Amino acid sequence: MKSYEICFDARMLFSGGIGTYIRNILPGLKEGVSRLRVIVHPNVLKTEGWLEAYDLILSSASIYSVQEQVELFLRIPKVDLFFSPHYNIPLLPIKAARRIVTIHDVFHLAYSANLRWHERLYAKYVMQKAVDKSDLIITDSQFSFDEICKYTKRAKDKIRLVHCGVDRQLYKREKSELRIQKTIEKFSLPSRYFLFVGNLKLHKNLTTLLLAIRELPSDIKLIVIGKSEGMKHIDGGDVIYQQHPDLHGRVIWLSSLSNQDLPVFYQLAQGLVFPSYYEGFGLPPLEAMSCGCPVIASNAASLPEVCGAAALYVFPGSPKEIGLAMKRVLSDLEFRQRLIEAGYENVSKFNWKSAVAAHINLLQEVLCTQVNSKFGR
Repeated sequence: MKSYEICFDARMLFSGGIGTYIRNILPGLKEGVSRLRVIVHPNVLKTEGWLEAYDLILSSASIYSVQEQVELFLRIPKVDLFFSPHYNIPLLPIKAARRIVTIHDVFHLAYSANLRWHERLYAKYVMQKAVDKSDLIITDSQFSFDEICKYTKRAKDKIRLVHCGVDRQLYKREKSELRIQKTIEKFSLPSRYFLFVGNLKLHKNLTTLLLAIRELPSDIKLIVIGKSEGMKHIDGGDVIYQQHPDLHGRVIWLSSLSNQDLPVFYQLAQGLVFPSYYEGFGLPPLEAMSCGCPVIASNAASLPEVCGAAALYVFPGSPKEIGLAMKRVLSDLEFRQRLIEAGYENVSKFNWKSAVAAHINLLQEVLCTQVNSKFGR
């Protein structure tokens, strides 16, 4: 690629799936341009020393805030391209000749009825502006491609599909029995458990899963790994938990887990249950498959596209159906093994190296196109 300067907004470095996307895409982009400016929150520098290798621009503004818009306007330098990995783009003119945005999903538009009026207004306005102002839109799945077209105007001709990947070096079966045993002791892991991984927002559907676990023998536990702190519209799973005394002691709640410990949790689980109503992609099922963990997934949104023939699909609104699926994974060992083997085959189709290469090609597509390079777009 020619000598281009790019500014990348990495302020959501630790925001769930978007953060995973940023951490895996960002290093590859550095190899494709002459200068990469990166916007980060000052707090991440305390723990993420690797960021010092980048030309950093510090911003402490909260996501979706007025201050965010002011700081982006003031701090984005004169560059050839500004890359936003989420739809919260700068709305004011910036000193960038071109723009790219990644829109992972349009949940805020598809489920706008669950939002407050001002949140609906913000999501609709800013999402459409992200489409209008960007020269190219990247999304993670065909499902999200179709949803963006459905809920926004004039988008189809500039959307490009790039699947996310899985870090196969991180998410793999642990061969060290000593390390496995240390993890079991560290977290007092039960002998048999199912796993839920994801934030506790409403569309993740934890409530139905909590009701489903009641269909199983009492020695089967559910480990929930996901945070709700600071989130709006969270699932009411805590209410269900309190309303059903038989759940007490059966659910283990962990707000977060290190990248080193999570693969062992996947490996030892009877299965991952991922009952979401809405996902733009869904990384946990692929992470689980990479660790040899059977996957039970919702038959909704992008999950059949991502999981292929490697998951046992369920209707997300039925605790009974989810419970029966878990029972099958527990009792039918031959079927369980088929899921594991199919998972290994499926996850091999998704890797970050290919995703990074696709992103670099798209940057070239935008930067090398004959355009009016006037700044202030």
